[in-house]
Amino acid sequence: NINQRILRKFSIFELSLILFVLLLAFYFLITNTGSYYDYQNYLATAGGDFENYFYGYWLLPLFKFLSFLPFEVSYSIWILLSIIGVVFAVRVFNGNLPLALISYQMSFSLFWGQISGIICGFLGLFWWALHQKKWWLAGIALLIVAAKPQTGGMFAFLLWIFADIEWKDKLRVLIIPIVGVIISLVVYPGWIMDVIARSGNAYAWGNISLYQWIGPWALLLILPALIVPMPKQQRFLLLAVTGILTIPYFLQTDLITLFLFPVGWIPVMLGYLPAIMPFFLGYEGQHTGFLVPFFIYISILTTQLIILGKFVKSKKPT
Repeated sequence: NINQRILRKFSIFELSLILFVLLLAFYFLITNTGSYYDYQNYLATAGGDFENYFYGYWLLPLFKFLSFLPFEVSYSIWILLSIIGVVFAVRVFNGNLPLALISYQMSFSLFWGQISGIICGFLGLFWWALHQKKWWLAGIALLIVAAKPQTGGMFAFLLWIFADIEWKDKLRVLIIPIVGVIISLVVYPGWIMDVIARSGNAYAWGNISLYQWIGPWALLLILPALIVPMPKQQRFLLLAVTGILTIPYFLQTDLITLFLFPVGWIPVMLGYLPAIMPFFLGYEGQHTGFLVPFFIYISILTTQLIILGKFVKSKKPT
């Protein structure tokens, strides 16, 4: 089924939206109206500037290579990889491509030059490789997505847990990531502590996690996600949005990762709140993005509780 979805022909509407997003991204580049703030921070690591770098150090050779290219060329590659990554991952996870492409998070990512789209692509590659039993490829993809643990790492962990493969094969997939992390620590000793030390520099206004307001109490959301009976797909989505709401930091831009999955149109529309509400609430308005995972959480949990209630009622003796 995954291969069929990947190879399925694009509709005219889908092709039009892909072209629109491409033109929008290149418009930012050609007219120099894009910010590229995040992408420039990635490239800065090639010169030893890590002040605003918060990812796995095994990605540094990629940024070193891109830094050798003219900015317009390297960012064009970045745009193409980001869009291809999202398109591929949506096909893999059976999401809605038009909704993902028109999401605020898609254009935001391209405007700021974030790595979100590329993480999405390798997340899709990870799941595809697991299904094709290509353990080495799954390991490489896992290494890439784990470089951003609060998004790619979290989603990959859930996919790894939910994958219908033997545990010996699941453990085999971890070999390449473990080796990659060890090599990075040999080359850059102490980089993990360095990242933690400068985590205070991370952009706080875009954080949509409930943890920032209620602390460990947010972890109580995990209990219903684990206890209430429900199908596997619904439990995966429920645990994914629970993770978004309970980890200390999740940027609203990374909601594009959630939109790879079949979540419906309402969450994507709610994803525009971080763009609209700052006009009324200032930068803090971006926090309203928490309503996206919270809506999905309530929707899934309510639906499954109603189904459970009907089932229990049907079993009562008359």
